[in-house]
Parts: sequence; C-alpha cells; structure tokens
Amino acid sequence: EYWPQTTAYYKKQDFDKSSLELLKLLLIYCSERSGLAERLIASSDDLRQILSENDKNNKKLFNGWRNEIFGKYVKLLLEGKLAFTIMNKKIKKINF
Repeated sequence: EYWPQTTAYYKKQDFDKSSLELLKLLLIYCSERSGLAERLIASSDDLRQILSENDKNNKKLFNGWRNEIFGKYVKLLLEGKLAFTIMNKKIKKINF
C-alpha cells in the first residue's frame, strides 16, 4: 500500500517507444513556443493515453487552450501531416 500506484495506461504499452519519444519532442517544441512548462500542457500519462486509445476526441488535450497549444499538432502528427527538421541548429515543424 505504500508503493506508488501506476495508471492503467502505463501497464499496457501496445506502441513502440519511439512513438512516445516523438510525442515528447512535439511537447517540448510546443512548450518552448508557448512559454508554458511541459507538465502544464501534458503529462507522460496523457501521451501514453494518446497512443493507447483510438478515441482522441474526448481528452483534455483536445479541448480549450491545450488543444490550441498542443492538441491540434498531435492530431496532425498522428495523421502523418506534420514532420520535423533541423534548420539553423533549431527544430522546425513542417506541415504537409
């Protein structure tokens, strides 16, 4: 009872680690552009939940200010309409 509890999303990982890392990269990018801390925008559990479930419309990330800062780019990334490149030693996102 004294051990930290893990969430259901953490236990079932039916996605590869690189997908999670790509979402983390997007979160870092959005955090730097908005000036908000990453943890205010999304937690690691939120990112795992995005990759674990098919229904992406009812999460807190896809409503309100979080959607404007991060969620709409997550949708583009999952649809294959967003990519990253490095220009002038900085990460840039490319919309297709």
